[in-house]
Amino acid sequence: INAEYGIVYYLFIYFLSHKASVIEIRKKEKKKGKTEKQKKNKKTKKHKKERKKKLSKKEMATSIPSLLIFDKASPEFIVYLQNFNEFKQNFDRILQIIQQHANDLRPKRAFASMEALEELISHHENSNDISELKAKLAIHSVEYNRIRFEVGEINAFLEQIRDLNSFTVIEQDKEWRTLYRTVPGSALQTFRVEGDIEASAVSITALINEIDLFKTWVPSWGSLGLQDVFEIARLAKATTLLYGMIGLPWPFTPRDITGYQ
Repeated sequence: INAEYGIVYYLFIYFLSHKASVIEIRKKEKKKGKTEKQKKNKKTKKHKKERKKKLSKKEMATSIPSLLIFDKASPEFIVYLQNFNEFKQNFDRILQIIQQHANDLRPKRAFASMEALEELISHHENSNDISELKAKLAIHSVEYNRIRFEVGEINAFLEQIRDLNSFTVIEQDKEWRTLYRTVPGSALQTFRVEGDIEASAVSITALINEIDLFKTWVPSWGSLGLQDVFEIARLAKATTLLYGMIGLPWPFTPRDITGYQ
């Protein structure tokens, strides 16, 4: 009996010591795995941070043209005027600046950059590879003509706003006044209405941009007025070509109109 108890006791002690060893080994493995996992996570975080930094630099590089103003007063213009190779190397960058200003609805800045670019091309007319640069510029001719047209419209509009002497007041009350003037060299009349509107600039812009709803608020008198209007093409963010139909009293038939805003 004592021998049997001794064997059982020995096995029991062996089992406990073996289990303790297994637990210790598992703890070490777990700790090692945890350490390796922490190192891996740390490495991943570092990689993500470096990647984010690289992306930020890349985004910054792509956004630089929108922050720059390139025109005849820019220091770069003088450099490019004197050095054709510098101008050639930065030609695509200038095109990018013009395009960025156009996309951001800054046509006057885009036009100033276009004028500087065209003067540089004219100045380096006899240089080698100038035909290559002209070919690149020709690709954007349609877009640049549209920018020229828009800048011309903006300047004409600003001139009308500033010019009060050539207009004659037709009617005036406390809130509104209506003026007109004859267009030089034409039988057309220009009308101008001034007054305050109880709405924000954002609301007014949104209303003007909703072309399909023009017929709900444009004034009409009986059969005379706007019957229908819709957008033909969206040329830019705030530039639209539209088509409409004006109703006329009998015996006249409705008239088609096209508009550009």
